[in-house]
Amino acid sequence: MLEFLDLEYIKMVKILDFVNKSVEPVSIDEIARHIKTVRKTANTLLVLIKSELKDFDFEIRMDSKKKYYLKNKYNAQKKTDYVNLDAYVLACGKRSIVFSMVEELYHRGYINVTKFCTDKYISSATFSRAKKQLTRTLNKSNLKLATHLKGGIIGEEYYIRLFYFQFFNTFYNSI
Repeated sequence: MLEFLDLEYIKMVKILDFVNKSVEPVSIDEIARHIKTVRKTANTLLVLIKSELKDFDFEIRMDSKKKYYLKNKYNAQKKTDYVNLDAYVLACGKRSIVFSMVEELYHRGYINVTKFCTDKYISSATFSRAKKQLTRTLNKSNLKLATHLKGGIIGEEYYIRLFYFQFFNTFYNSI
């Protein structure tokens, strides 16, 4: 599932998952070690996460020892042991370029690169990096991308259907 997200979103989901699964609140250093990055990057990602969680039913909080934990916004009286992150992962997916590429391929059968880049406000280089990431993912399913994306996904129909099923089932089934 994470392979359809942009790198920034992957790290943010990993942070939330780590904090969510931890029994005790975790420090910024523990978070940085977990996502294999430096402390400053982890701190920047935490700031981004805090701003993005305004639309969700949970939030990330910091205790007096500067350790982080997740808390349900609407059940503040009850100590929540686990927060469901599915809606957040789906929101990250919808903002991710690779996710958008797969949806475009499914709905249209091809990607108009110029229109896609304009609609998503991305450069052609960013599109190429996302295409390379999607190609690696498709190779795991014995599939390929057409050279100019006019042919969509190339491979046996069974594998193409299975790929789309797994993609949509992963993101939409748990919501």
